[in-house]
Amino acid sequence: MSSTFKNIIYVFGGASLSKFIGIFTSLIMPKLLEPANYGVWVTLLLIISYSPIIALGTVETLLKQFPYYAGKGELNKAKEVENSVLGSIVLSVMALIIIGFSFPFLKIDAFQSVSKLIYPMVVAASLSLFSAYFQNRFGAHQNFKICSITDSTRSITTLIILVTCTWLWGLEGAAWGFCLTELIMCTYLGIISNVLMGKVRANLNFQLIWKMIKIGFPITVVWWVYILQSSAGSIVSMTMLGKTATGYYGLGGSIISMIVLIPMAIGAVLYPKVSEGLGKNLGKEDMALLVITPAQALSLFLPAAIGVLILLLPVIYHVVFPKYVNGLLSAQILLLGAFFSCLIRTGANFLIAKGEQNRIILYVAISLITVIATGISFVKIGLDIAGIALGTALSGMVFTTLIWKAVFKNFGYNLTGQFKQLFNLYAPFLLLIGLLGIFVLVAPNLLVNRGYSAMIFTVIFMILFIAIIVSSPPFSKTSREIFQLIKQKVPGKIGSV
Repeated sequence: MSSTFKNIIYVFGGASLSKFIGIFTSLIMPKLLEPANYGVWVTLLLIISYSPIIALGTVETLLKQFPYYAGKGELNKAKEVENSVLGSIVLSVMALIIIGFSFPFLKIDAFQSVSKLIYPMVVAASLSLFSAYFQNRFGAHQNFKICSITDSTRSITTLIILVTCTWLWGLEGAAWGFCLTELIMCTYLGIISNVLMGKVRANLNFQLIWKMIKIGFPITVVWWVYILQSSAGSIVSMTMLGKTATGYYGLGGSIISMIVLIPMAIGAVLYPKVSEGLGKNLGKEDMALLVITPAQALSLFLPAAIGVLILLLPVIYHVVFPKYVNGLLSAQILLLGAFFSCLIRTGANFLIAKGEQNRIILYVAISLITVIATGISFVKIGLDIAGIALGTALSGMVFTTLIWKAVFKNFGYNLTGQFKQLFNLYAPFLLLIGLLGIFVLVAPNLLVNRGYSAMIFTVIFMILFIAIIVSSPPFSKTSREIFQLIKQKVPGKIGSV
């Protein structure tokens, strides 16, 4: 088995176990906090989501430059990158603590009621920056077996500590429980990292740190868009609709996280591989195997998973989350949008490795304008959180389309070829929309039905989807090409990359 394929299995296995354990946390937290407090909790988690921004992309530099220099055999430069990035993290943590502890004094009305909870979340965010450095150090060294183990360790620790503290002390317990979880994980990851890959020392040379920022900042902007796209809806909801509606919306976002398992595993493994491959001057055929083929495989798999979840979601909501039923439609819309978000990473990896960060920054700006403008507009015309979800989905589609059009251009396709490749990439999603549309015409209440018919339609959907993918062009042609490439290349060339 090739090292790349084995690494994907490691990361996917660890992520699957982590997510399986995390499902219990995701199921328990909304029930312990109720919709209003859960809306506040979702908003507090934005501190954790946004905190990596303050590092200005230096961790992304680690993931790009360390394997690049390692691939060229320049180990001294690779070590310099590690130490300089750690120095940037130290400075970032100092800045984050100053900013975070000053935030409650700004007297922002929306946050005054939970201002005392900001402190433990800021401490947790600071610890998470160190944790992210050590975790990504494993990725830069391509030690994905340890990555999978640490993912599982984090999910178990979170389940035990976060849920227990929330059960005992409510929303305040959740904040301090999260802080304790990050303290444990930061200590654990730091020790394991130093033992397995050697000690690192923070290099506070500002010239080198600035060099790390110049490389990583354009890269990290790309990943901000995913965070901002997924969280901008919560911000708009909290501002315009209140904390209860934000709780409804936030549960849908939590459910979507189940969809990103495979994209996360593939992206985490292939990101350093793409940089290393460029360092070795791989040909287009081998680069396509690292960039285009994974996206094509995802585009075939994702619509099946999304369709099943959309059809079963009414049952899940009515049985497990009856107090959150008002957020059902927004969750289903977010699931549709997840198709595009899951395709971003492999394409963006390639453009970043090629040094086309400025192009991606432009795409980010367009995408962010889309999500904010559509979200606010749809709320104002009365679509509420369903409108916010629709804006998020449209933004993801715009960003993904721009990314992949640029990728296909880099691989030598003319304008007609670019759109043809985009159609082939999106064709399974169009099939998903078509099948769901037919089902709704046959059973108008299907998407809110919690009875046995939802399960029957789910089985019918899977049978039809698989049959069409296997037997009808362009689906069958794409699926055959992917399987042939995997059969021919995985045991050979990728393993040698």
